[in-house]
Parts: sequence; structure tokens; C-alpha cells
Amino acid sequence: MATNSDVIGSKDGKLKTWEKSVKEDSITKRILVEEIENGFLVTISKYGDVKTKTGTEWISKDRKYYSQTNPLDIEVDATQMAKDTAKALGVNSIFE
Repeated sequence: MATNSDVIGSKDGKLKTWEKSVKEDSITKRILVEEIENGFLVTISKYGDVKTKTGTEWISKDRKYYSQTNPLDIEVDATQMAKDTAKALGVNSIFE
């Protein structure tokens, strides 16, 4: 679960966004949350250099989904967040 020191937020009165990034070796994993009219748009990104047999290769992958709750809000119930994520991905949740 995110803590206040891990999450960067912006509230300018019009657009509300939150972001958290974690770097492991040469790969960065990033979660960007944007508040929209009926919930939150969540973008999960993974990018960086990966080692291959012939050297290194740049990867960049993004997935977007809708959530009723802000997954970077430290007050969010982790079980509900897992249910929302499973619903967004169109799979069964282990919590159902």
C-alpha cells in the first residue's frame, strides 16, 4: 500500500493526478492516476532496458483501466482495489 511520501500528487483545480514510480535495476514501473468525471483512469507503465542474448533492448508497455477508487489513495481498501482491477481486466477476482 502506498504511503504519503511515495505518492506525488497535483491538484490545480481542474486536473487531479497522482503518480508513483519504482525503479528496479534498469526497469521503471510507474502508476499514474488521473481523476475523471466518474472515477479514475489508471495507467500502469513498465519501461527500460532489458538484457537480451544480443545486448540490450528498450521496452515500453502501458495498460490503462478505469477504477471507481484511487489505487494510490492510502485510505483505499486493498481488497476493493483488487476487485476493481480484476473487473477492469475482465477476469474473475479471487475476492468474489
